[in-house]
Amino acid sequence: MKMMAKNTVSSVLLVNDQPPISGVGKYGILLYMYFKRIIDKKQLGLKVRFLDLFSLTSERFSPIPLRFSSLWYPILSVSRKSQIIHILNHGLLVNSIPLLRIKGKKIVITVHDLIPLLYPQGISDRISSKWLSNIRNADIILSVSNNTKKDIIRVLKIKEKKIRVIHLGVDHNLFKPREKRIARSKFRLPRDVPIIMHVGAEKPRKNITTLLKAFNLLLKRFPKALLIRVGKRNQEDSHNVWRLIKSLNIREKVIYFQNLKEADLAYLYNCADVFVFPSLYEGFGLPLLEAMASKLPIIASKIPVFLEIIGKNGILLDPYDVEGFASSIV
Repeated sequence: MKMMAKNTVSSVLLVNDQPPISGVGKYGILLYMYFKRIIDKKQLGLKVRFLDLFSLTSERFSPIPLRFSSLWYPILSVSRKSQIIHILNHGLLVNSIPLLRIKGKKIVITVHDLIPLLYPQGISDRISSKWLSNIRNADIILSVSNNTKKDIIRVLKIKEKKIRVIHLGVDHNLFKPREKRIARSKFRLPRDVPIIMHVGAEKPRKNITTLLKAFNLLLKRFPKALLIRVGKRNQEDSHNVWRLIKSLNIREKVIYFQNLKEADLAYLYNCADVFVFPSLYEGFGLPLLEAMASKLPIIASKIPVFLEIIGKNGILLDPYDVEGFASSIV
């Protein structure tokens, strides 16, 4: 809170517009809960509020519900009593920064990645790329990794002194080792077969092609093996993935889970024997931390951010090395 005198800051507003099952949405909820816990514990006399534009209704998070048709009106209306506005991601919400600055607010924004600029896909990313220049108007920029910080400096030409790196974390009370037999029983999975796990959407940068081809090679040695895929599916990308699954004749070997609750996801990690994450680009890679917290062996792509996040705590390979991924799983 160094941006304002200590006695002038009485309220901070966190603004989210992402679903809680996404990594970015999860970040916002956990940050709010952590703020509340620390403030209550240390009796700081600071009020933290959570404006949820994705319309969360759970009383646990005490959100301010979205009751307006306009996106900007609720932000401007609810922010009136807050001196600091923390925008929790760099998507559509960055368009509110100029309006909030006019109102005299101090702005903090968390930038998770620069995917719309570096790996654009479809109209939404092309539109989003035009908004990102508004990030420059924030007072403080929080980056989830040093790699993303470098991208921000290089691509958006923002001075380093404005950027702070704060790595993401996980709830170790939730993501932790559990007995595999019990976990598999919960999801009715067989006890005695190898299970590979991947978490993430089916976008091209997630490199599902390498995952599926490596898994297909694995089946030649372990024909009973299963692949668990957790994540959001969309029509175009999922069509391409499903076409590859059919061409490899592994339809009966790939099990999909979508819209899992956090507690169920935490258990599902304990069903697997290895976690495979061959992404071409990530801003961070939260599933890697969740897998590590669950004591699950990791095989991932050798990209800068994974070198930063997991270092020697996993096997890192060229993301296009299908045979390398398959042999490392064995």
